[in-house]
Amino acid sequence: MLVARLASLAALVLCLAANSPSTGASPAPSPSPTPVSDPCGSILSIVNRPTVSTGVCTVRSGHFDVETGYTNTVTSGPGGGSNANYPQALLRFGTANPHVDLEIGAPSYETSSVGTPLTSGSSDVSLGMKAELGYSANADWGA
Repeated sequence: MLVARLASLAALVLCLAANSPSTGASPAPSPSPTPVSDPCGSILSIVNRPTVSTGVCTVRSGHFDVETGYTNTVTSGPGGGSNANYPQALLRFGTANPHVDLEIGAPSYETSSVGTPLTSGSSDVSLGMKAELGYSANADWGA
């Protein structure tokens, strides 16, 4: 009986020793927060077309972007007519600062017969600059 008790005690000690945590392994590091990715990292976030809107993302350094469009508006009823404007070109150039770009709006040819006889001419040249001011997980800012 003594041999059985000693064998049981030895088995218990071996089981406890096998299940005890080892002191050599270091605990796993706590995970770092995932950084917010740049919302202006793809070409689709930089290009403003097909709408004529102004997004906050800029053309990156050493790159340029040419955006063009065409507008043909027809109205009916008294005083109706048509108004066409093309090519509506916007040239955007990246600067040495990747968060700033320069923009040049080329003159467009315009015709209009709305409420008057047909008139035509060209629009003005426009100059502009855009700057990304920052972003978070929920929004991005620019001027």
